[in-house]
Amino acid sequence: MKSASWGFQVKPIGYVRSGSGFSKVSILPEYGEGLDGIETFTHIILLCWMHMARRDVLKVRPRPRPDILCGVFATRSPSRPNPIGIYVVKLLKKEGLELYISPIDAYDGTPVLDIKPYIAGIDSIPDAGLGLFTK
Repeated sequence: MKSASWGFQVKPIGYVRSGSGFSKVSILPEYGEGLDGIETFTHIILLCWMHMARRDVLKVRPRPRPDILCGVFATRSPSRPNPIGIYVVKLLKKEGLELYISPIDAYDGTPVLDIKPYIAGIDSIPDAGLGLFTK
């Protein structure tokens, strides 16, 4: 089967800035007006490009269950063919182009691809199963 060439590009809209006990997202100036209204939400969803992750791994040992080896698509591992990370974070405050958020486990300088508001009635599924992580 011939592979399709989509010809799309993904560009960062900002970068994660992390330090001891804090995280923030610095948005590039050309995307600043896209933040209008974001401060009205308590939580946001960050889509990041896990630039330090391996892309040649299809089997991993997930952190909560290092006793099993499973497919990368059944885990939250950053190592995957397209290393897109997803974080639901508390938005602490917005100052200009800076979003102060609850701490995340991303490297300082991790590219941010998109931000979406977290909406509890849409994004929460209280009875969702835990899959492999059910012991």
